Amino acid sequence: MAEVAERAQAAVPPQGAPDVPESPALETWRRFTRHGVGVVALGVVLVLFALSFLGRFLVASDPFVQHRDAAYWPPQRVRIIDAEGRLTRPFVYGFERALHPETFQWEYAVDESNVTELALFARGPVYRVLWLFDWDVHLVGTVDGAPVFFLGTDRFGRDLLARLLWGGMVSLSVPVLAVAITVLLGTLIGAMSGYFGGWVDNLIQRVIEVLASFPRLPLWMALAAVIPPEFQGVALYAGMAVILAIIGWGRLARQVRGKVLQLRQMEYVVGARALGASPWRVIGKYIVPNASSHIIVMATLYVPEYLLVESSLSFLGIGLTPPLTSWGVLLSDAQKVRVVLQYPWLLIPGLFICVAMLAFNFVGDAVRDAFETRHL
Repeated sequence: MAEVAERAQAAVPPQGAPDVPESPALETWRRFTRHGVGVVALGVVLVLFALSFLGRFLVASDPFVQHRDAAYWPPQRVRIIDAEGRLTRPFVYGFERALHPETFQWEYAVDESNVTELALFARGPVYRVLWLFDWDVHLVGTVDGAPVFFLGTDRFGRDLLARLLWGGMVSLSVPVLAVAITVLLGTLIGAMSGYFGGWVDNLIQRVIEVLASFPRLPLWMALAAVIPPEFQGVALYAGMAVILAIIGWGRLARQVRGKVLQLRQMEYVVGARALGASPWRVIGKYIVPNASSHIIVMATLYVPEYLLVESSLSFLGIGLTPPLTSWGVLLSDAQKVRVVLQYPWLLIPGLFICVAMLAFNFVGDAVRDAFETRHL
């Protein structure tokens, strides 16, 4: 009996300390942090974004400069022990290049007489910081300014690491922009369909059904193929995001329509309509905010899908094309088996695509669990 009394007393909140409920945002964040894999995946996503958008600062290589005498240069390993076994500052060995007499392929052998010392905050190619000013300081470079290729080079002798970081900026931002357009279209059209009903609902649902009747990948390929060839740079970048959103908004619109059909029967919505609020005010102030959690969950699940589609189209040569660089564009250099067997480092962009997709999927799962009303 004494133990039961102690438990009952412990359960009673102390006097003078009112029980202040947590805000919905804080409660959602607490549930998200309970998803250990999701937290780790979020860290991976943030690291990928940081590496991609700081790529020009991290390595002292220009992703577009060609080194014709270093085509298919193998990755250079960073060393701190010299040939005599002494501890020294970080350096890399160069390679000796020779043409194989039978295969006519370039072969490389480590040249221990060619030593390139590394340095922090070294001078290198000039780049623009936040589109504001030019700078030539890089986190990792060489003492004498000689090029170094930590992940090797491609067939034109371009630094794969620099191109990988530059391409990540495109590969990660295109899906995010496409998701933003998808959310805008899907939320607006889905809310109209669910709120107004009648012929508006029938027309929108028939359009969505027509879009859903086509296989997605061939339809994406067809839309990507009709992009005008004169589209380059920002125009091609925006065109890919719009194409991804055109096909994807229908599913989100149907999800939003279902939520709106539930919410428009709630008392606060009926009361707002009875007080004379316009339909757009009701949708924007009362319905969409209450459906925002569902929209956020759907948006997080769209990102890895769009990342895969963009990479696939670029890999096939009908998505982003040079001079734009993405992970799919880089992976297209490894289409031939012979190239993969001889130069396996060209598959590294595919590894980044897999890691990014897994990370985004785990983050989406964690966000979905965090927005559930019940505690897990």
